[in-house]
Amino acid sequence: MHYFSIRAKPRRGAKIDPGSRGARVSCWVNFPLREGALAVARHYLDEDGWSIRSIDDHRVIDKPAQAPSEERPHAREALRHGACFVYRHEAPKAR
Repeated sequence: MHYFSIRAKPRRGAKIDPGSRGARVSCWVNFPLREGALAVARHYLDEDGWSIRSIDDHRVIDKPAQAPSEERPHAREALRHGACFVYRHEAPKAR
């Protein structure tokens, strides 16, 4: 299973708060190859109206118990369903 920590920004015209600066997205993808897992993550981020600014971290884990304790439920969900995405939105731009 692959874990990516991705900084994302809203795409122009996306149905996301226009004042949003972006989000940090924890992407758990149960796929054997890194490039395939990243393609899955890109697909779902794109479907949700986001584009990737940067990939800040990538790890491979063999089982959810290897994930940090607060992330284990997300790793278990990806193991069951193929993927799990957790969005942590950045504060809106100051006006």
